[in-house]
Amino acid sequence: MSMAFDIFLQPLADGEASRADAVATRELVDSHMVDANQGWARLKTADGSADLYGYDDLGSGFMVNHATGNAIWDLLVAFASAGPFAILPVGGPTCVTDSSLVTQLPSELTGEVVVVSSGSDLLRVISSS
Repeated sequence: MSMAFDIFLQPLADGEASRADAVATRELVDSHMVDANQGWARLKTADGSADLYGYDDLGSGFMVNHATGNAIWDLLVAFASAGPFAILPVGGPTCVTDSSLVTQLPSELTGEVVVVSSGSDLLRVISSS
């Protein structure tokens, strides 16, 4: 499965952009990073890869695109849990990994919110959008 569109991961609190746990997020990113340059990183999983933009300040959020394979979706859910981050796929519903995060979203993102607990959950939501 290959997805070329943009998926944003954004930390949110009290309806506003906030800061995520950059240390935990960087540990996860770095464990899958195979190349990086000026805010960009290439991630590799057992069966695919993705490009990440915003590597220089992961705590403020980042974007992932050109995702291939299935394991990358589990990695995105792991990123979202570590942050925590809301997952904002362009053209799709807002996704969170914990229902308690719904109250932290700005009102314009609460129209359709899906709680995902795995990469297959996330991929199913994105594929049906």
